[in-house]
Amino acid sequence: MFYYKDKNLFLQTFHPAAVLIYTGVLLLLVLLLNHPLFLLMLYLVLWLEINLLDGLRAYKKMVLLSALMLLMIIIINPLFSDHGNTILWTGPKLPVLGGVVITLESVLYGINMAVRLLVLITIFFLYNLMLDPNRAFSFLARFAPGSVMIITLTARLMPYLIGQFKNIKEAQQTRGVKFEGKGIYGSIRAYYSLLKILLINSLDNAFNIAEAIQSRGYGSGLRSYYTREIFRPRDAAVMTASCVAFLCGVAMTVRGINAYNFYPGLEMIFSNLVQLILIMLIVLLLAFPGLLNWGWHHWPYLRWKI
Repeated sequence: MFYYKDKNLFLQTFHPAAVLIYTGVLLLLVLLLNHPLFLLMLYLVLWLEINLLDGLRAYKKMVLLSALMLLMIIIINPLFSDHGNTILWTGPKLPVLGGVVITLESVLYGINMAVRLLVLITIFFLYNLMLDPNRAFSFLARFAPGSVMIITLTARLMPYLIGQFKNIKEAQQTRGVKFEGKGIYGSIRAYYSLLKILLINSLDNAFNIAEAIQSRGYGSGLRSYYTREIFRPRDAAVMTASCVAFLCGVAMTVRGINAYNFYPGLEMIFSNLVQLILIMLIVLLLAFPGLLNWGWHHWPYLRWKI
C-alpha cells in the first residue's frame, strides 16, 4: 500500500542524491526547529508535494494508522506533566499519577509534539513516493557496495519467505495435508513438515544467490553500471536550496531562536523579526521542488532550462 509506483511525474525525475539531501535536510530541520508555525507551514508544503505525486489516497490511510499514536501523545503529556502557569483542570489523586493537574501549556506542548511526529512520518512517506528504492540502492552502491548488498538481501528476505510459505502450504494442501491439527501439539506437527521444506528452500536459494554473485565477478574489481543517473540543473537547484535552508536552521539554532517555549508560560509566537524572516525563508526554500513542478507545467522556458 505504501510502496513506490512510477507514474512518470516531475517530482520522481530528480537525481537520487538530490532526493536524499532534500529529505535529509527536512528531517534535520524538523529535529532542530520545533516552532509550531514552522511545523504547520512545512506540513502544508509536504501535503502539497504528496498531492503532486498523486499519493493523497495512500497518505490518508497511513495517517489513520498513525492516528492512535498521535492521540496518545496528546493525551499522555498533560497527564504526566503538570508544568505551566495556566491550570485548566485539577483532578483527584491517583495511585500512580498522583495529583492530576492539566495545564494549557502541557496540552499545547503535546499537540505540538504530535504535529512534529506527523511531519516526520510525512517526510518518510514523501521520500517513498519520490525515489525508487532500486535507484537509491544503485546510487549508494557506488560508495558502500557491500553494505547496500546486505541491505538489499535483508529487505527482500521477509517478502520472499512469506511468498514461499504460501506456495508450499498450497502445494501441501492439494496433496491432502491438513494443517488444522487438534490442539497446539497437532498444529505443531502439521506445520513441522512445511517449515522443514521452507528451510531447505531458503538454504537452496542462498546457495543460488551466492553462485550468481560469484559468476558475476562480485568483488573482483571495480563494478560496472547498467544505467547511469543524469544530473540536471533541477537537481543542483534543489540541492542548493536544501543546503541554504539547512544553514538558516543552523543559524537559528546558534542564535537561540529555533524553539518556541511553552513553559512556564506561553511566549509570543515570534520573539523577534529575524525569527519570522528565517522561518519564512526556510519554508520557501523547502517548497522549491513544488515550485519547480509548477514551472515545469506552466513555464516552457523554465522547462527547457532545467
